[in-house]
Order: sequence, then structure tokens, then C-alpha cells
Amino acid sequence: MVAISPTLDLTNANWDRFKDILDDSLSNYDEPDNIRKDKSYIDDKITFWYRMIKEAIELCIPLKTFRILPYSKETENLKQLQYCYKQALVLINNHGPSQQLLEYLQNIKERIKIEAKELINSTWETLLNKIEGIYRDPGKFWKMIRRLLGSDTEPTAYILHNNRKIISTPDQEPIFREYWSNIFKINPWENLRFDLQHEQRVIAALHEHDDQIIPYDTVDLDRLDVEDQFIKPIQLQDIIKIINNFKNKAPGHSRVNKIIIKHLPNSMLVFLRVIFNETISMGYWPDFFKKALLPFVGKKGKDLTTVSNYRPISLLEIPGKILEKIIQIRFNEFLEDNLLTNNNQYGFTQGKGTQLALTRLYEFIAVKKSLGHGCNLISRDVSRAFDKVWHDGLKYKLLEAQLPDLPTRLPCNFLDNRVARIKIKDFIGPEFQLQSGVPQGSILIPITLQLLH
Repeated sequence: MVAISPTLDLTNANWDRFKDILDDSLSNYDEPDNIRKDKSYIDDKITFWYRMIKEAIELCIPLKTFRILPYSKETENLKQLQYCYKQALVLINNHGPSQQLLEYLQNIKERIKIEAKELINSTWETLLNKIEGIYRDPGKFWKMIRRLLGSDTEPTAYILHNNRKIISTPDQEPIFREYWSNIFKINPWENLRFDLQHEQRVIAALHEHDDQIIPYDTVDLDRLDVEDQFIKPIQLQDIIKIINNFKNKAPGHSRVNKIIIKHLPNSMLVFLRVIFNETISMGYWPDFFKKALLPFVGKKGKDLTTVSNYRPISLLEIPGKILEKIIQIRFNEFLEDNLLTNNNQYGFTQGKGTQLALTRLYEFIAVKKSLGHGCNLISRDVSRAFDKVWHDGLKYKLLEAQLPDLPTRLPCNFLDNRVARIKIKDFIGPEFQLQSGVPQGSILIPITLQLLH
């Protein structure tokens, strides 16, 4: 066994008690009369929902502080040798040592070492062959090996900053935060080639139509329409279906993952459904779901003493991603029904992808060559495509697309007031603003990015 950072032991959770506690907690919830149902009201309900879950977790899910490493099952021969060794010790204790007994004891000891070493080698060889068959990617293969050895985190190199080695994670975090806060904003020198008149025109248009892109002041469920595919009320079955199909990915800062969500009683999902419908009726994306946790992965073959050679992974709250998935499905249907999709868009499009794009490109070139024509191919890569998305530009595109009321307000507000926290090993830093870009872990953003092209 090896010590690890405390994690939830979900396999030994008391899920029946977990559900009972949440049902009881929710039965005591009493919404005040005549309360103003604004942004704060929705944020408070989400905070209350999470607080109930965390209290139930503390009572029903134990913490795991160690990991059991693979071990070899003893062979009959090894057991017999150990028995002989113990018996020799008994004889020495009862009758005193003799040259013959000591030599016998030493011989048994050496045979036990050889047998144990062969057993360990055999066990690891079997294990490695099994892992090699499952993990074809070298990175995943060695990550699993490190996990089996007791650590599933890559050894973090020190960071070089101002010619000094920064080793501790609390000292590394501000360096990462300074670098990435500059990445997630459009700096003046990056804007030198941009059309200033166009930028001013976009900003002026957003000011002119400000009342169309900001959320309503209060909840009004009458804005939802059962006949409208985009703004029809969300049903409990919609949420359950998405949870069942959801991959078990790492959660955001709350650490409430898919397994916990899947064990929630229906009463908690109904409560979440109410929050979702109130959110949509306002055209407001809750601030709780705008908070990203940013752990980092080193780029292959790069010098990991340099901050720029790491890439962030944006971890978002699972309920927020469930709401994103619901909106994404509706957005897709709306864009297709209103012929707002681009047939030449292969990324972020269901049923399409890199393979289809390459196939059609190959066919096009083959046809042209058969006709004796020449073909020139221009390939363009957009640097930091996700990190440098201009928020005002995307909002302008949403306005330009002349989408209905709530389908415009909701993604526009999705972009506002986004924050992130740097995570290095177990250390998490303070929040900082994301002034440009979109979270790469987002489900909703890819569909809205299509409007940029």
C-alpha cells in the first residue's frame, strides 16, 4: 500500500443512505414568498444544491488515503520454503544455534529470495503484456505503469523563472497564472493588424443592441414555449438521458463527478431541472458554471522547465456541462432547420470529422488530376484558436445570425465573467479573469464557433 492524496472511495459508498439524506434535506427546503427571482436567486439555489450534496458525501462516502499496488500470489513452493524457514527458527530458539542449522537457515533464506524474485518478475511480465494490449498510446501506457508503481502523476520538473529554479507548487502557481492570464486576453501588440474601424463598428453595434444580448432581470417561465424546439421546458428525462450517456470525465472545482450525479435521487434532479428552466427563461448562464479548474499537461518532447511548454485542461462543473449538452442539441437542430450550417464545416459537426474531410479532399484532387488539371493546396493553422476568441466578435456574430431572443442571450452571457484557477498537483491558486478565449472543455462553444466562419 502507498499513501495518496485523500480521494472519495466511491466503491465503498453507502448510496442508499446518500439518497435518503438528500431526500430529507430537500424536503426541508422552503422557498420564501415574494422573493425576487434574479441572478442571485439562481446562484443561491445552485449553491444550496451543491451544499446538500457535499453534506451527504461527508456522511456517506469514506475517504481513501492509500492505494493497493499489484502483488504476487504466493506459490505452493514459496509457502513450503517459508514454513521450513519458520520451523528452523523454532529449532534454534528451543535448542540453540548449530553450524548445521545456521547453514540450513541461510540456504532456505536464499531460496526464498530467488523464488520471490522470480514470482515478482513473472507477475509484472503478465501485467505488462496485459497493459500493452490495452494501451497502445505510449503516454497512456507509462501513465498506467506509474499508477501501478504508486504514483499516477508525472514527475513535475522545476520551473525556470528569472534564471531561478522554482520547485514548490505554491511558488510555481503565480508564474503559471501570470503567463496564462496574458494568454487569455487580446494584448495590444496582437491587435496591431486588426481593422480598427471594424472593431469600433462591432463594439458600437453591441452597445446599440445591448438589450438583446444581456440576460433578463428576473425569471419568467412564460418565456418558455412547449412548441419551440429551442426554448421548450427541460424535462427530467432529458437530464437522465444525458447523465447516462455522459463520459466519466474529471469534474470542476466542486469535485462532484458523474458517479455521484448518477446516484442522486430523482428529487435532486427535479430540483436541478427547475434551476435549468429558470436559467434558460432569463437567458442567464450561472456564474457557478463559469468557473474552470486548470491543471496542466506537459507537451511531448518539450522542455518542461518552461511554463509555455504546458497546455491547460479546462475542467468544468458536470451539471453545467449537462445544461450545455441540452442547449447544444437544441442549437444543432435550430441551425440545421434554418439552414444556418456550413456544408464545408467538418469540425464540431455530428457525422463529420477529419477522416471525411481528408476523403473528400483526396477525391477532389483525384478527379482534377484525371482531367489533367493541377491542384494547389493552402493549409492554414490558427494560432491559439480557442484561447484568443474575441468575445465581442462572437457576440456580434450571434446578433448577425438573427437568432431568436433567448438563443442569443444565453450564449452571449455564457462568455461573460468567466474565471479560472490554476491547479498544480494538489495546490489550487486564486481566481483570475478570462478576458478572451473559450473553455476547451466546453460542449456548447464549438457549435457557436461555427458562426465565426
